[in-house]
Amino acid sequence: MLSLLIVEDDSILLKSLSERVTRTGFTIVEANSQLQAIKMLSPTPTLDAVIADFNLPEGQGLVPMLKKMGPDLPVIVHSGDPHRAHDNLAEADMVLGKPVEMAVLMAERQRLLRMKQRRH
Repeated sequence: MLSLLIVEDDSILLKSLSERVTRTGFTIVEANSQLQAIKMLSPTPTLDAVIADFNLPEGQGLVPMLKKMGPDLPVIVHSGDPHRAHDNLAEADMVLGKPVEMAVLMAERQRLLRMKQRRH
């Protein structure tokens, strides 16, 4: 099973996304801030991927920090304005609009599973 950290400051969106993503076969870990996400992943990321909100209150520095911690850690950004997020976060592996389409996450889950199997 794949583990996924969801970083979202809006508690209603976090709960909704977590419930929806769990149905796609991920084990979910939740964080409501950049600081909480960094603490969960320090010193070395052990999760399979991260979905992070683009507009966290602490700014848009989470993706670069995550990539420094684990360059191979897949980081997916979700945003109400995916074009702006894509233009501002070259480090993100994927940018999705809100609401996140489950078909896209299912395809990403399959890709992550293949990557994980190659590493082991």
